[in-house]
Amino acid sequence: MALDPQTLLFSMLLAVLLTAGACLLAWLQDRRQPAMLWMASACALGTAGIIARTALPSLPAITLGNAVILAALGLLWTACRSLRNLPPRPALIILPALLWLLFLAIPGFATNIDLRIVLACIASLIPIALAARELWHIERPATLIRLALLALLALQCALTFVRITNSLVFHHFPTPTYLAMPGFALVMIDAFAFMLLFSFGMIALVKEHSEQRLRDAAHIDSLTGISNRGEFEESLQRHFLRARKSRRSLSLVMIDVDDFKAYNDSYGHPAGDRCLRAIAQALATSCRPSDLVGRYGGEEFAVLLPDTDRRTAFSVAERMRQRVRALALDHPRLPGTKATISLGAASLVPWLGEATPEDLVRMADRALYLAKETGRNRTCQAPDEPGTSPRPFTPTAPLPLRLDEPGSA
Repeated sequence: MALDPQTLLFSMLLAVLLTAGACLLAWLQDRRQPAMLWMASACALGTAGIIARTALPSLPAITLGNAVILAALGLLWTACRSLRNLPPRPALIILPALLWLLFLAIPGFATNIDLRIVLACIASLIPIALAARELWHIERPATLIRLALLALLALQCALTFVRITNSLVFHHFPTPTYLAMPGFALVMIDAFAFMLLFSFGMIALVKEHSEQRLRDAAHIDSLTGISNRGEFEESLQRHFLRARKSRRSLSLVMIDVDDFKAYNDSYGHPAGDRCLRAIAQALATSCRPSDLVGRYGGEEFAVLLPDTDRRTAFSVAERMRQRVRALALDHPRLPGTKATISLGAASLVPWLGEATPEDLVRMADRALYLAKETGRNRTCQAPDEPGTSPRPFTPTAPLPLRLDEPGSA
């Protein structure tokens, strides 16, 4: 028995409205994720467009219904855009709808059903392609859910091109109502299935984003955006065991911002926070992706350098010191002075002797203390043996650069 088009339409409208409610509930649970609010709005607006397209007389239905549906696709693109923490673009949201209304104003265009179908399809491709672009550029999480959404958008683009080709090859004739149009059921099933699947895919993707944000919060320092103390300590234990098994060197550089209290007292804590963020980024850009740059506490930082011997560790430390100096952050200690850092570098080969991760920290900390006691804005190198007094390290030959570190040829 054939399904009544009106029953089919009513069932699908109800399903999309319930999906909009699910998206709204997901947003109410975590309002830091506006993607769900945009998706709820897209579902609601798309439903309103379908109702207008089927309930109004022919010409108003064509004009208003399709414009509202195209605006709903613009909201869908905005939902994908918000996943990248990008602001909405109102002009681009309504651009496809404006193009539709503009072409309908051309004499003779509104009465040609094939041209209307082609234009509506082309206009819908704009937000669909933009949504695919936003999903493609999401860095994390790179999961099957995101790939499934991209595949869904690609499928929708393919079906849209089929409709364009069909309208260019086969001529359609006006029907009394939209429900009587040949192929109505297939068009409706495609539209509603796309909206339902995409909405639930977005709910799953946003949930994954929320979980990733919580994981990052446990390991990332909220002020500087680099690793926090807990992540540093976990990484130190992990890299120490790895270095012991592989019989390779492990180096650590402890860093302290010189006279930071005077900087805070003179310029205020907001300026001090900006100073720490700038220094953290300078440290991070001086290292390899495999190195760990963390905030150890207050104005103190720690940089863990796996597979790095003591001479190369000193080279990296000096590069960090020079890059912070190059920031040219004015310091209130003396007129014309700039913010600087002091550094203590230490290296161990864990499989030799009974050294522990704590020994490496103590060695680097003693070297940092010597750097501050002997004038600041300098790097001191700890000796190879734990428990020995640190000393300034002055190489007699040019320091080698690792081939995989920044600045190497």
